[in-house]
Amino acid sequence: MASHDSSTYVEWMWQSNLNPFSPFEEEEWCSYSEEECEIIEEAYIRRKRCVYLKNYQIDFERQLQISIKNPTKRRPIRRIVHDKESWIKCEGKLGEGHFGKVYKGTYRESQEVAYKVTKTKLSQAAQSETNILKTLHHPSIVQYIDVIHTSQHTLLVMELIDGGRLLDYIWNTPKSFVYWCDSRNMMVDVAYAMSYLHEKKVVHADLKSDNILLRKNGTAVLSDFGLSKMIEDSKTHYSNSSRGAIRWLAPELCFDRPERSSFPSDVWAFGCVLLEIMTKEIPWMQHYEDNQELMDALADERNGVIFQEICRKQRAPEKFRRILCACCTWSKRNRPNFEKIIKDFRSISNSDLDLPNERHPACKSSRTLHSGRQDDVRGRCQTAPTTHTRTREERFAHEALYSSEEDEDNFSSETIRNHACTSKSKSETMASRRSALRNQLPNNTHNLYHSCDTDY
Repeated sequence: MASHDSSTYVEWMWQSNLNPFSPFEEEEWCSYSEEECEIIEEAYIRRKRCVYLKNYQIDFERQLQISIKNPTKRRPIRRIVHDKESWIKCEGKLGEGHFGKVYKGTYRESQEVAYKVTKTKLSQAAQSETNILKTLHHPSIVQYIDVIHTSQHTLLVMELIDGGRLLDYIWNTPKSFVYWCDSRNMMVDVAYAMSYLHEKKVVHADLKSDNILLRKNGTAVLSDFGLSKMIEDSKTHYSNSSRGAIRWLAPELCFDRPERSSFPSDVWAFGCVLLEIMTKEIPWMQHYEDNQELMDALADERNGVIFQEICRKQRAPEKFRRILCACCTWSKRNRPNFEKIIKDFRSISNSDLDLPNERHPACKSSRTLHSGRQDDVRGRCQTAPTTHTRTREERFAHEALYSSEEDEDNFSSETIRNHACTSKSKSETMASRRSALRNQLPNNTHNLYHSCDTDY
């Protein structure tokens, strides 16, 4: 119902029983419909003398409802301002994240909901953006029911999804044919939801398995979309240790002057969720345990080949790995859009998910070859693969690193072969050092790794 203050709502009512009252008769009041309340409130705010509904005239000066057909039929009216928070009755805490706490409750005495209480009051621009969330409708996107802004915090009221989180499913379900089938279906749900958000010009900005909920029928549902961006726009800063989404950050978000979250950065985060499914661990944890070390590695373009090798060597169905390699391509221009991702996931048949004869070791690469901020070299090659291996891996990379249609003409296998050590040095001294290192390395990308672990 209409109100200038989003922490309150206005209810207009009319008296339903006739006057005069008997000494024992109580007043009886009926509410106008929500649409009628909005019309009345808008006229009231504009200081109009009266406003017309379908069957009645509302006279603000005399505070009467007057029948249009029979003006002698009149009823008193009144305006009541309610606190919106009174609509919600808390039934317990569901969890807590770095943006706030999540509770289960009852909304307007009837509807079971979940609601998130942010740790801070959102900016005016961010408050306007939250109202857009209520207009988004998709079966794989959590429905935002109401957004309540107070002087201290913001309450995001949403439908209750009671099937758990994708994170719990990943950690508690052993790898099997059923696991890969379920993962394929859930990632298709997520891809459809992300495609819908991008069509509506909404960036998720915090996509990870912890923010993907599951219905009891196994359908995946996105939550917390746009919240990270709104918090950021409200100038709320978090320490490095509390930034829970660091491991899902795209390279362009790790620069000294990071770019803003975008559609391509959502695609990278989607790939990180897929990596979670494959490794059953937080993204990149096997290779970069320290958050700052990971960010340094991501910030340097020359390390793109290392992340590609990590993706390519995962123990997972081959088509899963190809989609992973595509989503986690260092250059954002070469990442696919979600329409392409949906198409590739839908091409995966059940027979593609059977792994008994597939032996693809998970690579334990050196932590990083290049550091974007320190330019230190931490690994050296040992043995060169055979010509047969180089040809097969180069072919695989070419198939995996596809781009979206608009970028396809600008992307070639030559780009893949010349991916190492292409950024300009910041000083002549460091340039000489890199040049000397390149002269020591054979001309193939796979010598950048120390070893591969063939034990599963």
